Amino acid sequence: MQVLCDTSFLIIITNKPAIRTKDIESEYGKFQLLVPDLVLAELGRLVKSANPKRSKMASNTLGICSRLLKIEIPFIGKNVDDSLIEYAKKYKVSVATIDKYMIKKLIENNVLVFTLSNDKVIVGNYRKERNRQL
Repeated sequence: MQVLCDTSFLIIITNKPAIRTKDIESEYGKFQLLVPDLVLAELGRLVKSANPKRSKMASNTLGICSRLLKIEIPFIGKNVDDSLIEYAKKYKVSVATIDKYMIKKLIENNVLVFTLSNDKVIVGNYRKERNRQL
């Protein structure tokens, strides 16, 4: 399953390796994390302009992203989040984020959302997805 990652999700999973995905992978299959070029650009800006702790985390994330599949996404709308949402809708890919506003928008657009809770990856719109499969 292809999962588009936003900046905040990538920062957390790359700087906190104890996050578990096994339960989700058993139900939805192996994850292929996609790193949009827009997210890489955001990480680059954070390295340069964020406070020292966040800058270090962004730098670590950029290093790990070199091993993940990168994709180009056109800038659509007002911000990076809008672009990710539009891409996910158009190409029917899932999205991983911890941004509550983005989760809400993705669910409204029937996009499968992965988020984090208690160091576990969870499905943000589990009931909707289950009902659609039944």
